[in-house]
Amino acid sequence: MRVLFCLLVIVVANPIQGAEPTRGSAKTVEEQMQKVIEDASPSVVAIVVSHQRYPGAKLDPKAPGKLGSYEIKEPPFQRFGPALPPPTDKLDLSKPENVADNTFGSGLIVDVSKGLILTTQHLIDGATKIFVRCSNGEGCYADIHASDTRSDLAVLRLLQTPSGMIEAKIAAVQLVDSPDGKKANLKRGSWVIALGHPLATGFLDGMPSASWGILSNVRRRSGVAPQREELRTKPLHTYGSLLQTDARLTLGSSGSILLNLDGDAIGLGSAVAAVQGSEASGGYAIPFDANYRRIVNVLKNGLEVDYGFLGVAPRSVFGGGVEVYSITPGCPASDSGIRVGDVLKSIDGNVLKDTDDLLLYVGAALAGTDVTIEFRQNGKPMKAVVTLAKMANPLASMASNPGPNVFGLRADYSSLQLIGLFNMQNAPRTVSPVGVSIKDLGTGSIAEKKFKEAGEATAGWIITHVNDTPVRSPAEFYRLALGKNQVKLTLADPVEAGKTTTIQLP
Repeated sequence: MRVLFCLLVIVVANPIQGAEPTRGSAKTVEEQMQKVIEDASPSVVAIVVSHQRYPGAKLDPKAPGKLGSYEIKEPPFQRFGPALPPPTDKLDLSKPENVADNTFGSGLIVDVSKGLILTTQHLIDGATKIFVRCSNGEGCYADIHASDTRSDLAVLRLLQTPSGMIEAKIAAVQLVDSPDGKKANLKRGSWVIALGHPLATGFLDGMPSASWGILSNVRRRSGVAPQREELRTKPLHTYGSLLQTDARLTLGSSGSILLNLDGDAIGLGSAVAAVQGSEASGGYAIPFDANYRRIVNVLKNGLEVDYGFLGVAPRSVFGGGVEVYSITPGCPASDSGIRVGDVLKSIDGNVLKDTDDLLLYVGAALAGTDVTIEFRQNGKPMKAVVTLAKMANPLASMASNPGPNVFGLRADYSSLQLIGLFNMQNAPRTVSPVGVSIKDLGTGSIAEKKFKEAGEATAGWIITHVNDTPVRSPAEFYRLALGKNQVKLTLADPVEAGKTTTIQLP
């Protein structure tokens, strides 16, 4: 049995600066803590996750994450004695006596109208059923709305919406000083209060328990060796993005929440991110900074997270910055004026101290985003605005919203195809066509039929034009193709230079 101990952490500033602590000032802090705990409790939920087999339950590949509810199927009660209780269905997650047979954690209400709950991905990984209990004791089953292993975040969708739910406010966390002079709002030594469901003790009534500590550090990371950008699809916490606290966020905790004294959420605890190897590892939490807030918004829409890709092989240099020692052809860096040997200094004003900074700020900026990169070329300061492509992400994800399609065709970033070609033995060195790749062709769709008629290109076609207008991203493709009665697509082979064809849909 895996036990996930979940806590809620609240940052508290020192309200008695420059004065000796008094009983009165301590009482003021105590009362404020009590108020925050009381106000925050309706935003915190207990989560129970089953990995057991359920009779007749089959996951539909066309509806990923749809786990559904569970109907109690107890046999007719037969009394064998005056005090004999009726039988208990061990698969029913709504019953507190069954909690110990499953995995449990916590989560944060992020949308009351849609019944959306934010939690950690590793908590719900491989789930067959999920049950959520709110602070008023009401509960219901939930589906997986979207999940993403790389950020260790997931959003659940409640099948019914219990009464009394209160949506948490997400704070704009800043871990480092910004170039415009705005100071970081989380620092070492900030007091923290833990609020959650240790050992699922609050599952019956939904009321979380409290603890406290301080923030030990911010932007914690684990050491990794530099390598090519496209091979660095590791969890984001390995790039130095975490909060560390001495509050009881030990190994095995999941879905813990961080709030400030105003009741704004500043982060989510993740036991998977804990650094192991010491006698007592600290507690770690994912901050709600700009990087993670973008990912949360994507998951709330039920979509796949498209991580940003620049197309460089980076290595850290002495004194700060990241040197470019190779560039992936046909990707954003090669089109922006960045050259081999350049030293990248910042992205959107975020200073690059090493390769981890680069991979964090590029990846979490997300594909399709314009970022401003400052760099030095032959000793001269340079600046470029770059539209990021998409990084290949082999880590597991789930999206209930597949996105739009055009006669059964879904488009994706061509960088996914170009990365694969560039890493092949005897990789082609031709100039790569600019366009979008094919993400999916619906079975039996018009698009599937037309592409079969066009024949198979060596490594799959790249769509370069829609109705003779060039396209560079899925957003441009859908803008030109959605809602049209007829669509002409120009296709190019990314391997065989000059090989093109056209197809007409429908």
